[in-house]
Amino acid sequence: MLNGIYQSGTGLESLNKLQETIANNLANVSTTGFKQQMIQVSRDASGRLVTQTHLDMQSGPVQITNEPANLSAGQDQLFEVATPQGPAYTRNGNFSLDQNGRLLSAGQWPVQGENGDIVLSRSTFTVSQNGDILVQGEVADRIKLVRSDRALVSQGNGLFQSADGSRLEALPAGEGQVMQGTLEGSNVNPTQSMVDMIAVVRLYEANQKAMQSQDETLKEAVTTLGRTA
Repeated sequence: MLNGIYQSGTGLESLNKLQETIANNLANVSTTGFKQQMIQVSRDASGRLVTQTHLDMQSGPVQITNEPANLSAGQDQLFEVATPQGPAYTRNGNFSLDQNGRLLSAGQWPVQGENGDIVLSRSTFTVSQNGDILVQGEVADRIKLVRSDRALVSQGNGLFQSADGSRLEALPAGEGQVMQGTLEGSNVNPTQSMVDMIAVVRLYEANQKAMQSQDETLKEAVTTLGRTA
């Protein structure tokens, strides 16, 4: 009986985490380049519910903006940016130029090219499908794209890093795919997420009732034993 209460309690803990994850996904349904977090719930040898999380790196819908500094990358590809903590990766191509001509992600992280930070002499530029940046018809740099070929973890603010801390492999010249004047939307399916949220709430309520029932049964057993003694 105590084991049943323990299992129900751990079930509530797992379902609470699942609910928080779904709520966070829904909150980012309109966030550019957002990747929803998925949770897998299973039972261990003792019957306790355990959760494992991973990012769903499937591409979101591409939106046409016609803004030159808006870029989207091909499937399984990421832009590399420089942060104070080292290289990080993003699918959010809502870039901008600062006063020194540096191409920035989220207004603060320098987007990386073949030569490090991308610095452009003019605000007017075009980007070819393979990532070449052309200013007045001349190639100024090539956007560095990396291969998303391993498990990633979210660092917040649209940034990712590999789960094992290793650096992602840069794509050889010509293998990258870039679309200028577009942005990738969130890959969250709001309808499915709402269905999942309702299912989690119902499971949570069922676990609560089971826990209350087992608690009442235990209380009765203790009371009966006390009278017998």
